[in-house]
Amino acid sequence: MLNDNDIKKIGEVVDIKIKENNKTIIDDLRKKLVGDLVEVFVTKTDFEGFKDEYKQEFAKAFNPIDKKIGQEADEAQEQIMLKSKVDRHEKWIGQIAHKVDLKLES
Repeated sequence: MLNDNDIKKIGEVVDIKIKENNKTIIDDLRKKLVGDLVEVFVTKTDFEGFKDEYKQEFAKAFNPIDKKIGQEADEAQEQIMLKSKVDRHEKWIGQIAHKVDLKLES
């Protein structure tokens, strides 16, 4: 039969084993949590790669837009030049009509 000392020793051994087991479990959980956090959070190196990659992607996306804007600006400039040319021609026609005493109708 077990006496009080034996029960006390068994209790101490069980307490030690529980503490060791808890420490192991806590350490394992801590390692897993830290590992998971490292996977979730971006490192500076990862971010630099991400930044460079998306810079290129944005450049690819905006190059056609920039090209179209350039074409639109060129067309607008051409329209201004054509309007100026038409205005100049209308002025000349008006001057010629005035000299030959011709009335122009709109």
